[in-house]
Amino acid sequence: MPGPSRLQRLINSAYLAYKRASLEKRFACQIQSEDEAAVAKVLKSIKLEDVGLAAHVMDDLAEKITEHFWRVRRGWAGSSPWSSSFKGKNQQNGPAHFLHVCRHELFEVALIVMPKGSWLPLHDHPGMSVFTKVLHGRLRVTSFDFVEQFETEEEGKRTTLASARDGVVRSSGTLTPSDAPLVLSPSAIHRALLTPPHFLSESGSIHEFSADETTAFLDVMGPPYTADSRKCHYYDVTHSPRDELPVANGRERKRSREGAESEEGAIPGYLPGSKVVLKEIPVPRTYYSSTSPYGGPPVEVPSE
Repeated sequence: MPGPSRLQRLINSAYLAYKRASLEKRFACQIQSEDEAAVAKVLKSIKLEDVGLAAHVMDDLAEKITEHFWRVRRGWAGSSPWSSSFKGKNQQNGPAHFLHVCRHELFEVALIVMPKGSWLPLHDHPGMSVFTKVLHGRLRVTSFDFVEQFETEEEGKRTTLASARDGVVRSSGTLTPSDAPLVLSPSAIHRALLTPPHFLSESGSIHEFSADETTAFLDVMGPPYTADSRKCHYYDVTHSPRDELPVANGRERKRSREGAESEEGAIPGYLPGSKVVLKEIPVPRTYYSSTSPYGGPPVEVPSE
């Protein structure tokens, strides 16, 4: 009798990892190192066919996702002037499309299909542990952290972070199916901080994804977002607080104001280690997303 599929083994490993982490009863979910390695090992083995897809259908799938999204969007907008803003170049960009493989109170697994030109704007993962594995295409990732360890303003008994703070570029690069999973986890200061909803990151867990071609990836994330204490926050990158960027290729690069500032949510080409300002913003108007039921091989969360 054949054993569980690779995808089912991933669900089993994730359940065990997040269950053990939840026993600490803290807002920040710090997975034990051995459990983190086990989830990453199984996730690295996952292929596109494990979620019921094949490489030769991906471009057609992305095109259908995009066409359906804009057809529905135009229907919602009707004949209002607002609908005209979605014509032209914006209409060529599809949404980030989410298919929820598994949802549980401790964690969730989602398959995200990104048509060419789509993006996930700069966002955070408050107190979460997250695993990302590219299954198809190329995923461009830029990650940031806040510079200061703890800078707050009191509002009664609730502690919140200032809306605009100094940040630093942690990394900028491209992930492909041959790469190991990207793993983000709370730092030690996360584990020590008990007051939600905001946490400070030393792990590059404020990041943006974009797709230069049709791309698909799996996200294993927990605990899941909530509408209150574990809400997703979006950020904009504004000018560098310093006039000089780090040395690259033996040359000191000077910041130009035109090059550093950009449209809402867009990330300029900063080098790792560059200082920036991260400002919390509403959901960017140019971010589009959609969902549909997952239709791949079924999985089950282990019972108690």
